[in-house]
Amino acid sequence: MLVGACGFTWWAANYNNIAPTPIDGTWTVVPEQPNNASPWRHVFFERNRAFLVTFRSAQGKDEVHHFEVDEGGVVRVWQTWLRKGELLMEGRIEGDGRLHLRPVDASALPLVLERTAPPRS
Repeated sequence: MLVGACGFTWWAANYNNIAPTPIDGTWTVVPEQPNNASPWRHVFFERNRAFLVTFRSAQGKDEVHHFEVDEGGVVRVWQTWLRKGELLMEGRIEGDGRLHLRPVDASALPLVLERTAPPRS
């Protein structure tokens, strides 16, 4: 029974929970203006924990949110993972290969992300 339970858990984590998107992987925040630096340094779009995005600050603190990519390539980020809640930002991958995210809050700075690592297979 133990081997069966371990096998099922491995299958669920490695096959059942995978929902790849075109933005999965590690992204670095590109500083747009030195005086208005973003508090975020890296953004991780998780493949094996579908819909989970982690924003990491320079101090190593993380914020976890929910994300989705629609068929048109529009990326949306919500406040609460798996429950969505308030829409925080939306954007898309532009012609320069960068992911451009615009916060819904007009006072917040837009984020431009560059992929630094694809997801591990």
